[in-house]
Amino acid sequence: MLNQFLKMIGLSNLALPWLGDSETAIYAVIAVSQWQSIGYIAMLYIVSIQKISPELYEAAEMDGANKIKTFFHITVPATKEMTFVAVILTLTGAFTVFNEPYILTGGGPGTSSEVLSTYLYKTAFSKDMMGYASAIATVILIITLLISLVQMKIFKTGKED
Repeated sequence: MLNQFLKMIGLSNLALPWLGDSETAIYAVIAVSQWQSIGYIAMLYIVSIQKISPELYEAAEMDGANKIKTFFHITVPATKEMTFVAVILTLTGAFTVFNEPYILTGGGPGTSSEVLSTYLYKTAFSKDMMGYASAIATVILIITLLISLVQMKIFKTGKED
């Protein structure tokens, strides 16, 4: 569909076999994966922003704050916890993504779009190396756990300001 659109607007030289080229396959898989989750993350932020008290915005307006200052001094701090949740979900999803690379490319062409989850699957079920696959799963768990702990320190979540 993207290639048809590029050809239609006269950019046919940019039309590529996105999933068939080893240099663009991983980026195409990332684009599909992000497009799939952007609606969920947007909904989380919409709910978080709706919970901000309108009195805060009124007070900022009375104090002479413009829209940019209001955004950075009221909206951003009020959505800090949601930002933490969104980052955790996104990064954890990045390390555990399986469906998109497996369905779109199977990890190929070659191994250009191989991720830890597809490598784990191939190791366990194609090569029948369950012990090694378990070790890969443990590494994925440790990486995501460490990232979550680092983010908890950075965001200082759950602590009163």
